[in-house]
Amino acid sequence: MIGAGHMLDMIHKVKQNLSMLPSKRSKFKEHGKKSFSIAPKNAPVYHKNISKEELDIILSEIQNKALKEKKKKLLISIVSGLFSLLLFLLVAYFFHRSLSSIQS
Repeated sequence: MIGAGHMLDMIHKVKQNLSMLPSKRSKFKEHGKKSFSIAPKNAPVYHKNISKEELDIILSEIQNKALKEKKKKLLISIVSGLFSLLLFLLVAYFFHRSLSSIQS
């Protein structure tokens, strides 16, 4: 029972802190509908008329950007992996070298 007084004190502090917090459930009920609806329901929606060719161009640009980003992430992963491997091998080499000098 060593430390039981400290544990009881911590339990009381946690209860006090929770009692100071406002109720999150009531806050969600009050403001929930406001946060989900951004525009009024009767607000007009505007659509831009885009031809099929322009849509294909936009789509290909997006795909090209995604492909470049994927290649960039792959390159960064490969370079960081090689750097980590090189660092590990250097540390292992010097550690092995220091152990062999101690044993000799």
